[in-house]
Amino acid sequence: MVYLHAIDENYMAHHEIHTAIRQHLNTLYEKPFSLMDLGCGDANFTSKSLKPTLIKTYTGIDESAEALQLAQKNLDQAGIKSRLIQGDHTTFCSLIGDEKFRVIIIGFSLYLLPREEKIRFFKDCRKHLRKKGRVLVYDVVRRHHEERDDYLKRYYEHAAENWPTLNSTALRQLAEHINMSDHPESLESLTDIARQAGFKHAELLYVDASGFHQLIEFVQ
Repeated sequence: MVYLHAIDENYMAHHEIHTAIRQHLNTLYEKPFSLMDLGCGDANFTSKSLKPTLIKTYTGIDESAEALQLAQKNLDQAGIKSRLIQGDHTTFCSLIGDEKFRVIIIGFSLYLLPREEKIRFFKDCRKHLRKKGRVLVYDVVRRHHEERDDYLKRYYEHAAENWPTLNSTALRQLAEHINMSDHPESLESLTDIARQAGFKHAELLYVDASGFHQLIEFVQ
């Protein structure tokens, strides 16, 4: 799978993004807090970037049962108390009841949703955040006022030039995936979407050299 290969090769700046998450949360919190990790996968990066003594409760949601089995092992090894749930992490409300969290993290998922679904997602997050809670989003982001077709062309060209271990078959698969599935927002439009859902503050915490891969915080 191209995405898993991109993770292994750090083409989408997973290492740098999770380093930024760790530094940010360690600066913000001295007391343990509750965290929900949406689309947690195998929690490989999260288990290494979170300080166990700072995590009061960790809830991870993912559609893959296999990934959740690996996540349990990674989180147990890290000493992080966890609850893992199999299901669609973009429509998570029915999976967690009335539970609220101090921090919600979602990575490389929002770009797959159309705009109206993104607004709904942020509204769902607000319902399940504690007072002054925050959502950390890392995602692919397009330029301000950039048309989707221009973004798709630019992203494919970036991958073709800067992801050297992808062969022609993998690049073709990438092109098919992004053309069919990618609906990224600009930083400005994501901020507007979050504000429509009731978030008052947005801050860019990290952007890689390509400009495509960004970590953004939204606070109530």
